[in-house]
Amino acid sequence: MQTRSALGVKTLVVVASIVVLVALGVWSIGLWLTSTQSLQNQVNNLLVEKNSLQTQITSLQNEIASLNDQLAEDQQEIEDLEATVTIYREYIAHLLGRYLEPRGGSVQTLIQ
Repeated sequence: MQTRSALGVKTLVVVASIVVLVALGVWSIGLWLTSTQSLQNQVNNLLVEKNSLQTQITSLQNEIASLNDQLAEDQQEIEDLEATVTIYREYIAHLLGRYLEPRGGSVQTLIQ
């Protein structure tokens, strides 16, 4: 009977050990799945943030292109105004030259 009792205890210990190992395995799998889901959520959040940043970058690039166009227009307007100023200076010099030269004056001294 002792042999039978010892065998029953050994069987019980083996079964309990197997149950504990299976429970530990299930717990480990559950923990792994939980951490995997957490990592997947982090990846999804990062992808959403990346898409948002990409949209902001595209918007800023469009704004830069628009500002560059405005700058080009402003530079052209400045060049046009400088050309107009040059024409008026030459015209004024011509008028002053017609007025001052018979009197012995210098046009260049007056313009500068």
